[in-house]
Amino acid sequence: MKLHSVVPNSTLATAGSHDRLLVLLTDPLSGIITKGSVVPRYYNPGNVFREVHFLLLNEDHPDPERLKFMVGEANAFVHNLPLPPRFFVRSLGWQPIAMGRLIRQTAEIAISVRPGLIRAYCAGINALLANHVGRQLGIPSLVSVHSRPDFWIASGLKQSLRERAIAALADRVVRGAGNTLAIYQPQLPYFRRLGVEPHLIHNVIAGKEVPYKKTYAIDGQLKLISVGRQMPGKDIANLLGAVAMLPGVELTVVGDGPTHASQVRRAEELGLRARCRFIRTWDNSDLCDNLQSYDAFAAHSIYPETPKAVMEPMLAGLPVIMNRNRGDYESELENAAWLVEDTVEGYRTALAALFSSEPHRRDLGLACLRRALAVWEPVATEAKHAELHARLAR
Repeated sequence: MKLHSVVPNSTLATAGSHDRLLVLLTDPLSGIITKGSVVPRYYNPGNVFREVHFLLLNEDHPDPERLKFMVGEANAFVHNLPLPPRFFVRSLGWQPIAMGRLIRQTAEIAISVRPGLIRAYCAGINALLANHVGRQLGIPSLVSVHSRPDFWIASGLKQSLRERAIAALADRVVRGAGNTLAIYQPQLPYFRRLGVEPHLIHNVIAGKEVPYKKTYAIDGQLKLISVGRQMPGKDIANLLGAVAMLPGVELTVVGDGPTHASQVRRAEELGLRARCRFIRTWDNSDLCDNLQSYDAFAAHSIYPETPKAVMEPMLAGLPVIMNRNRGDYESELENAAWLVEDTVEGYRTALAALFSSEPHRRDLGLACLRRALAVWEPVATEAKHAELHARLAR
């Protein structure tokens, strides 16, 4: 599969070089803001657009000041077009033939906005609308995919059927998109299966310069941090078990999710109350400022992805430990992070080695930093996004 090459071009990505961008979103923006995971100019990379119009398929009314943070120098406008109740059934499983009214309403808003580009994040209903309205009005569209739609974990038949329907929608959206964007390399096998050639540009992370780790010496104990959504498929049980076997390691766990309570209980059962603390939310900017004060990072995920929660500690120069994924997976962590077997012993061996050797910590941390700077350094990454948006906009 051939990937589109994206090389920053200052003449194409001049700030304010295009008038309006229309962003279609399904999820409420306020939730993203509340989580503290906002990134400056995320919805207007490089300040390419003078106006950013959000079309929200819900009744959310985000804080204008916080919204301004995510559009940079542009003026932000919000349009609401809530989806009808039981929309999956009403639309016969999100079939465009049964979505005529919603498509017309979206087109009317697009006509009033007159955007140079329609942008959709995630291959859902919003992207389906972006595809149809873009073709109908002759406006370029760009759909970014933020997961592997062909990989999910379901706890029962009902959830499995739901995930299959979402995956089928994503396949239709990606095949029908004018332009698609992959945000990490492990997604590429999915695009290959669909016969689609995406642009490949990582998400902009951190939002500002991440302080590099200054020393790899430790002060008695190895201060370990783990960050990530706590959910099936991202289970740190083996990591907790390894920490329990190593009195010289103290662990900070950052994140929330459906398995949070069970992970707290597991830590208590292992006798880790004094050496393990859980933080449900931590403002992303503040978290990135503090990463360099930790000695190492470790996490778990069976998803074929390059998690933002792992990219940021690598950018801080922390030595990173992750479980090794198998199968249809193109890891961007290979030969940088320490990839271990997904067992208590796998994590224990790596942690014990890092605890006992400063040169080992330094070598691993610098390898992670080099990979991060080469592949997802924020300034260069934003420039790539800006160039792409400017080049596609009419």
